[in-house]
Amino acid sequence: MNQQVACFFFLTLLVVGYGQYPPENPDNILPYSPPGHMPPMPPLDPPGYDPQLIYETTPTPGLRAPPMPTWTKETQEESSGQSLPADETLGQQDDHVEVGSGEGSGVEGSGEEEFGFHSGFQSLPESASEDGSGSGQDDFPDIMQSMDEEAERTGINCPSDIVFIIDATSSVKGVFDEQIKFIEKVIGGLDIRPRVDHVGAIVYSSERKQRQKIKLGEHKDMASLMKAVDNLPFFSGITATGEALKFAATHTEGRRDNLTLNYVVLTDGYSYDIIESGARLLREVPNSVVYAVTIGEVYLRKELELITGNKTNVLIGSMSYGTVVKRIKNCEARIKAQQLRDENPAELVHPGEFMSDAFSHRQSAAAKNENIKNDEPAKDSVTEPTDKLPVKDCRYDVGIIFDSSGSLLKNFQTQLQIANKLVQQMPIGPNSTRVGIVQFAGKSKTRVLADFIQHKTKEQLEKIIEKTPFYSGTTYTNQALKRMSLLFESSKRDNCKMKLLVFTDGYSAEDTAEGIEALKRQGITVYTVGISTDKNAGLNMSELKGMATSPSHYFDSSDFDNLLKHFPSTEYC
Repeated sequence: MNQQVACFFFLTLLVVGYGQYPPENPDNILPYSPPGHMPPMPPLDPPGYDPQLIYETTPTPGLRAPPMPTWTKETQEESSGQSLPADETLGQQDDHVEVGSGEGSGVEGSGEEEFGFHSGFQSLPESASEDGSGSGQDDFPDIMQSMDEEAERTGINCPSDIVFIIDATSSVKGVFDEQIKFIEKVIGGLDIRPRVDHVGAIVYSSERKQRQKIKLGEHKDMASLMKAVDNLPFFSGITATGEALKFAATHTEGRRDNLTLNYVVLTDGYSYDIIESGARLLREVPNSVVYAVTIGEVYLRKELELITGNKTNVLIGSMSYGTVVKRIKNCEARIKAQQLRDENPAELVHPGEFMSDAFSHRQSAAAKNENIKNDEPAKDSVTEPTDKLPVKDCRYDVGIIFDSSGSLLKNFQTQLQIANKLVQQMPIGPNSTRVGIVQFAGKSKTRVLADFIQHKTKEQLEKIIEKTPFYSGTTYTNQALKRMSLLFESSKRDNCKMKLLVFTDGYSAEDTAEGIEALKRQGITVYTVGISTDKNAGLNMSELKGMATSPSHYFDSSDFDNLLKHFPSTEYC
């Protein structure tokens, strides 16, 4: 009896030691486990899994058995740590699953649907083909191109022309390499492409040594441009910045008429020549902005300000490259784009709309029309811009002086007609172009018809000009010049160019040097217009050209079409 009990007890321990499943426990009561006992592993099959449903028959011809779901995979890799070849793995999976045709099962569809699980593999969408055409990956370059075209059409990429004027003289020998690095950092913030940003470079030293080493727009990509900048030479010699500025003002080949031309002058401000005339010529380049940058610790700020004509355009230090990029790319085109979006909401991509969606729509529309040829754009595709791109350089203060003295009785209306046409072409507004008007005759007959602070509209200015009366009397031009100088000085604003248009015959009763000097000290460019019945007849050419910034800033009244080209216009603003 004792031997039978011992044998039974030994068999019981043997069964438990081999980890057999305990008997079913309908009451869900945990069985007693002695200390140190390792409970058996639960089955790998999920709840509801019935092994009787797995057949070992051959799949129906023409149908492929789906891969096994991840929770049924039990491969040699899991048990031994060694991976099986892909073909063997698939073979093991196919041995476990058969896909029926659905006949007699009461459920139509594949075995995946019948068993209630998915294989994890997804079929290609209907729009995608076996060769990959129509897939999102292959559409990506087209989508990016469409986005670039959209940016070009609206002008939000702010395309610009940039010319670097680089001092390569002995005084900057220690920082010349830093100047090159500065230029490269600025270029790194630009978008060097044929239809976006173009860059040129002028290197100078002495009076006769200015070289255009990189023509504007010569390099169409970032890599070639960077290589050209690396190869810019150092000249040494005496500093002749004034001559370099003149050289830059007369070498504008390659610039685009409808875009702002940004000059970036890198120098220490110590020039051995007179820079005033060169600086004026450079600032007078139509639709341009001048920046002066100094890299070294020793510099002459007064001369740098004289170059730019604006204190805020003088930048100090090698870390100012970010400011240069920000100002160059901070154009008014984004405002214009917003206005365009409001006017034509259906033609633009709205915030929150994916560009890829818009492109896919165009692509599908084109695909439906079998008559569309590959070389013909879809009807609603992005096309080339028909209007000139908006640019940023519209901030001008333009002064106008009318001579209503007795000598201009017969030609008084000529001044008004030219002035009226000038106002019509300019973008008048408080944040763009402002206009001030002064009229003079006798010593006590100087009147301010409009100042810059009043922000007159274009219609109001036209009405003022139309109703300007004729005074008659002695010609006191100098009084009008000094009054206009005070108007400019009392209403200065940042990043604004100042120009003055003086109508007269040149016969002033007093010297005009005082008034002209007060204007030129502020960086105001003076244009003079000779008013006479016959061209150059009855005009004091010496005074007219002497008052002008340079002889080339004098115009006859019969040549007003060329005169208007030197003033801002809505064609590019």
